[in-house]
Amino acid sequence: MPNDSFFRKYRHRRLPKINFHFHELTVDNKAVVLLEIGAAFRHPVQFKNTEYIRIGSYKKKLKDFPENERELWRVFDKTPFEQEIAAENVSSDEFLRLLDYPSFFDLLQLPLPESREGILGGLEAEEMIGQSQSGNWNITNLGAVLFAKKLADFRTLNAKQSV
Repeated sequence: MPNDSFFRKYRHRRLPKINFHFHELTVDNKAVVLLEIGAAFRHPVQFKNTEYIRIGSYKKKLKDFPENERELWRVFDKTPFEQEIAAENVSSDEFLRLLDYPSFFDLLQLPLPESREGILGGLEAEEMIGQSQSGNWNITNLGAVLFAKKLADFRTLNAKQSV
């Protein structure tokens, strides 16, 4: 199976700039590969200077669907950068690995909660994270920018690092 680095190496030639990741798992003793494609943010996906949108199960040129384009721009305009998602559907174990959560509580001069639920609840209350539809967690850009142990762990923010 091709891995992420294969596609990232050749993306400048063939693929639009999108965030994607392959997940390998086993279901009923069978290998399954899931391709996760991150949602577009700030602007529609472009390929060779043409913007595209998915209509049903088909990819169409955005310019051919002006009402959808207007609605898409309204959505992009409504979400501030800090509330956008830096990492989606992260397990609580992975979340603890990615963020320096003790620094959050130190910054607010709060005692570090003793339970994982207390830690997650405190960060959720300040919109550093939010519950995902699957019951896992989404880390916001605000949470990642302020408390990431390594910004490189967040694909959508990795390019924002200073060199």
